[in-house]
Amino acid sequence: MQRYFLLFFLLMTLQRGYCQSGLVLKSGKTIPYSRMEAQPTYLEVWPSLEKGKKKIAIDSVVGYYKFDDNKDIFKVKVPEVTGDSEIDYQFLPFSARGKINTYDYIVPYLPANDPAGHYLYLQKGDKFDLLFPYSFGSSKAKSIETLKSYIRDEPSILEIVEGSTYEHTVKNVEQLINKYNLLSFMPTASQNDPQALVSFYRMKKGESKEPLTLSLDGKEFTIDTYKMININISTKNLMKLCVGGSQTKTCKLILGLPYFRVYYQVGLSKTGEATIVNKDRSAAFADIKIIRSQKKK
Repeated sequence: MQRYFLLFFLLMTLQRGYCQSGLVLKSGKTIPYSRMEAQPTYLEVWPSLEKGKKKIAIDSVVGYYKFDDNKDIFKVKVPEVTGDSEIDYQFLPFSARGKINTYDYIVPYLPANDPAGHYLYLQKGDKFDLLFPYSFGSSKAKSIETLKSYIRDEPSILEIVEGSTYEHTVKNVEQLINKYNLLSFMPTASQNDPQALVSFYRMKKGESKEPLTLSLDGKEFTIDTYKMININISTKNLMKLCVGGSQTKTCKLILGLPYFRVYYQVGLSKTGEATIVNKDRSAAFADIKIIRSQKKK
């Protein structure tokens, strides 16, 4: 029953649509739309700039983007793997990209700390699986075996999962997949790639006085507290972002989006912990407003 509620919520979100929304096709074309409804083999789309509606074959769709009052959303089409719906696809946001993509979704009508409401999917090539929660015939043991099937080609990551101290949680899996993707990463971005602007900023609360170094595609930038920098990065090929100080650093793979600007808050705590956090537009704007007010002092 819970899955039906989840699917209903996803489809209603898709159907409502906004004028500032666009359907992204494999051909590279984007169709601005005001309304969209999901059908088993196609999408019914009401284009913003045309009269009437269109049927778009679902096999031709990459995903869609949407702007609302608080955040910008980009979701891609992925399989619906539970088998309890007539529609065998769904739209989910990336939480990580690389050799293994992850998709993270939290059911909004359940308590934030309820593990039954936190969905995590893995994708590697044509392979796609639901890892959390344990439902639809799954179990902790099956979930761990599924994870291991994705990471067997990186022995150092597999060793962690097979270790006696490993705890199988969404947070730990996401950290392991990030390490896996960094180990398997092969740079392919070039200056000829299509690019989009990405903003990186640093606040002050809890931050070390030490300058933070941001490295991207072989270039380094220094970010002090209450500072923001904007960098054009590839929208086609992943790039390795690292931030840190003299003692520690953290890294992740990132990609620019042609539909809207992406914001990252980077940090270096007083204890030396380096962080990279993707922020939605409303949260980023609130932080940037504070940064700009500090510049006026």
